[in-house]
Amino acid sequence: NHVPVPVPRTETYCEPGNYGRRGQIPFKYLGLSVGANPRKLATWEPMLNVIRGRLGAWGNKYVSLGGRIVLINAVLSDIPIFYLSYLKMPVRVWKEVVKIQRRFLWGGLSKRHGICWVKWDDVCKPKKEGGLGIRDLRVTNLSLLAKWRWKLLASDSEVWKDVILSKYGMASIGIGNLCDYEASRLDSEWWTDICSLDKESRCFADAVEKKVGDGNITRFWTDIWLGNQSLRQRFPRMYGISTQKENTIKNMGRWDGNTWRWELHWRRNFFEWEEPIKLELFVRHVMEPLEQFVFAKIWKCAAPSKVCAFSWQLLLDRNPSKDNLRKRRILQEHQTNCVICGSGVETTLHLFLHCACASKVWYQIMSWLGLIVIVPHNLITSFGMLVGCGKDKRDKECLTLIWNALMWVIWKFRDDCVFNNKDVIIEDLVDQVKLLSWTWFIGKTAKGPCLLYEWRWSPFDCFHR
Repeated sequence: NHVPVPVPRTETYCEPGNYGRRGQIPFKYLGLSVGANPRKLATWEPMLNVIRGRLGAWGNKYVSLGGRIVLINAVLSDIPIFYLSYLKMPVRVWKEVVKIQRRFLWGGLSKRHGICWVKWDDVCKPKKEGGLGIRDLRVTNLSLLAKWRWKLLASDSEVWKDVILSKYGMASIGIGNLCDYEASRLDSEWWTDICSLDKESRCFADAVEKKVGDGNITRFWTDIWLGNQSLRQRFPRMYGISTQKENTIKNMGRWDGNTWRWELHWRRNFFEWEEPIKLELFVRHVMEPLEQFVFAKIWKCAAPSKVCAFSWQLLLDRNPSKDNLRKRRILQEHQTNCVICGSGVETTLHLFLHCACASKVWYQIMSWLGLIVIVPHNLITSFGMLVGCGKDKRDKECLTLIWNALMWVIWKFRDDCVFNNKDVIIEDLVDQVKLLSWTWFIGKTAKGPCLLYEWRWSPFDCFHR
């Protein structure tokens, strides 16, 4: 059958009568009513009749409870799957299906109503949680429909996706936009249902993170690509004065060699009190991905687990420095001076970065590695800056190992100063970092022989063997 599609009157098209019969909407395709209103019970009646007919076909009134559980899981719960993959099930249809399943579970095929010993929500729980593992068709329906949301976000080019994009625009591929979509009376029921899947809980939008890639289809302000909110929601004032509200990430900057340069344009200059908001926008762009990178990398290291755990404490500023002990009322204010240099409060940043001793050790280690860097303003940046100097995966593993060794040596030396009054010798600390990192390397990572003098000469070469 040929179903006519509206086209402009000025265009000519072949008469359907020359090629077959003229069809009407709705029509059946693979048992599904295409073009029918999914909110009407009549659309679902064929599916309900199939379920009822399957019960009558079994004919045995004396199926055991265990057998009925198997039949519900294997047959009755599978019959609606094709419908549920395309249409959102109305509540009254769901209740009717549950009614059929519940009666069969507790009463078999007899006409009498059995006692429902367990409420249906508990019956649908997994067996390990005390249920029977019977599929909850509401959850199944939402999960199957969510795949269409997922396919809209995927990069594959399909005809149905092109149709959606041409009708509803590029907004249809955003994560957050579908939840906030205001349906029009011209929108199809299917599209309205897809957009409203998680309007209350946002379970789909909160569970999906968009990978930017080249930034060609991800919009800078309105798509969720950094955290669980769009930048429009985080920074509404910045969005209001932007002249690039609909721009994709690719159009919000440019590559300068190997460095990405943001180019954000505003319709007016910032007020003085708006400058901190602007700073927060750029800090979040840099710092949030950096924190994720650091905490993901810190444990993937050949250093002992106690060292990785110590480094994790450092990054969170939860180590027993004198300043942290003072905050917990273990030390007094006059007891917080740095035991190494004696010229400042022993905070985590001071002890590991800004202390005169720590700075000298940092510079000598950087010289050993052939790197030219400045001492950063915090430990997360120090890790990201050092590891980011690696050219490939092996280099980054090497630098992660050395960073952990450096932090551990400084802390152990600090303890020696506190409890043993040890003198500061910078060269000894640098040698300890080299020796300790080499020991960890040959213990867990080395794939061949590596002598200490080779490690002292070039740790990168040792990692690349």
